[in-house]
Amino acid sequence: MNTSIWATEDKSFNIGCRVIKWDEPEGLSFLNLRQVYTYRNWDYETLKNKLKQFTIHWSVTYRAKHMFSGLKARGYSCNFMIDDDNVEGYATIYQNLPIQHAGWSQGTGLNALGPGVEISYMPNAWDEDMYDDNDQKKWNVPPHPTTTAIVHGTKLKVHLPTDAQMNSLYQLIWGYCELFPNIKPEFPKDKYGVPLTTNLGNTHTYTGLVNHYHLKRGKIDAAGIDMALIEKEVKSRLKTGY
Repeated sequence: MNTSIWATEDKSFNIGCRVIKWDEPEGLSFLNLRQVYTYRNWDYETLKNKLKQFTIHWSVTYRAKHMFSGLKARGYSCNFMIDDDNVEGYATIYQNLPIQHAGWSQGTGLNALGPGVEISYMPNAWDEDMYDDNDQKKWNVPPHPTTTAIVHGTKLKVHLPTDAQMNSLYQLIWGYCELFPNIKPEFPKDKYGVPLTTNLGNTHTYTGLVNHYHLKRGKIDAAGIDMALIEKEVKSRLKTGY
């Protein structure tokens, strides 16, 4: 069972939970679909010097397989997906491309800055409960909590990832920061030290963790996600080694 994320096809880091790799039989692979990602013939040392960010997205799909089909049909891709299941407290992580190659998930001019992860869930609680009993049964997904989020100055009621998805996210970001120690495990802050909930002014020079809305004014993912908790959990793992 693979429990590692891969920077290149010969450089990896064990994050301690299940990762379904692009070349496994059940994998979701964008590799060799050159029309949906940027091929980069970079080695690990080059990656360490060039990568600046790690971006969090929500998928607006219930499951990873639906997301994969939708991205491929639209001519996009991503390096990582987190499904909406629970295997011993963790949601399944799919690595769809080595980090060596740039998935098309952040936008033109931004994809080269670092990989993105798409978390499989329906965020739009502002319209309706996307996780009522019928939805849970139809899509084989658990309930999702809601919160009131502020993004670009607007309040929205959003669904959040499950605890299992967040546990996998902590492990994934921890492994990424171990592989790329120049990436600080921190989100952008305002002048008071509060995590920023709008776009960055220094999009191309900022080094660290970002939500998609930090990079683009027209994006709102992943509004409501607990940035302070992510920082705390990742820093704890960097300190203790797990």
